[in-house]
Amino acid sequence: MYYYGARDADLSGAQSVALDAIGSAANQLRMDEQYAKRQNDINQWTASNKLDTLFVYQQLLIILCATVILVYLMKRGLLSSTAMYMIIAILVLIFAFTVINRAQYTQSLRDKKFWNKRTFEKQDGIPVAICNS
Repeated sequence: MYYYGARDADLSGAQSVALDAIGSAANQLRMDEQYAKRQNDINQWTASNKLDTLFVYQQLLIILCATVILVYLMKRGLLSSTAMYMIIAILVLIFAFTVINRAQYTQSLRDKKFWNKRTFEKQDGIPVAICNS
């Protein structure tokens, strides 16, 4: 009986060691899952930030190319200098408005954790109509 009791104790100890190893592996998997989710969030934020920056740079490049074309047309005599300056001014205003709009949107409305999402004001509840009758 003593031998069977000792054998049961040994098996129980071996099972507790195995259960502890499995438990620590499960905890490590949970932590890895959280790290992977956070890394995915960071990657999404970085990619969206780069896309937003690329949009502004593309707009700037288009305006510079249009300016070169307008200067060429003015030098050839196909466009007056007043019309060229007006078109360039309009393009610069559009670019400035875009940059200011993006900066304001990022500062006040864009979600800080998820770059591609917008934050909305929190509402306490559903508004209820008040009837006096």
